[in-house]
Amino acid sequence: MRVTITTEPRTRQKQVTGLFKKLLSKPEEITEYYVSTAIILSEEETELLKHGNISDLTLHDMPYYRPHDEFMAYAHKHGYEMARLTKQTDGLLITVGSLLKYDPYEVRFPDIVQAKKFEEVMRDRILPTLKRLLERAGSAGGTSETFEL
Repeated sequence: MRVTITTEPRTRQKQVTGLFKKLLSKPEEITEYYVSTAIILSEEETELLKHGNISDLTLHDMPYYRPHDEFMAYAHKHGYEMARLTKQTDGLLITVGSLLKYDPYEVRFPDIVQAKKFEEVMRDRILPTLKRLLERAGSAGGTSETFEL
């Protein structure tokens, strides 16, 4: 398994809700930080993934902050009651399948500190767990163990 993790800033236009705000406000740019993880599996690891039934296994679960302007745009479109039910902070569930579905797998953060923290989590926890799961899927077979109690 070969992995490339990059963290880069990107700017986007802030979403504005409401007709008067759209007409009167100047476009504002927001800088966000994206952590991109590109994973290249070997042929053996790809076969293990296909036959190991591990794509639904959870690698990591963390709170994920939706930017305020996107939350307000969602609330404006779908109603504030619905927005309150979904909350501004959602969970980000990273499974084996979701991690390998996108090339690269990207997660955005409002500041560089959170992005670097997630980069460490990806490097030190998520990717080693993925590697162990692939190894266990490869060694899955009939095993026998004898012990006394």
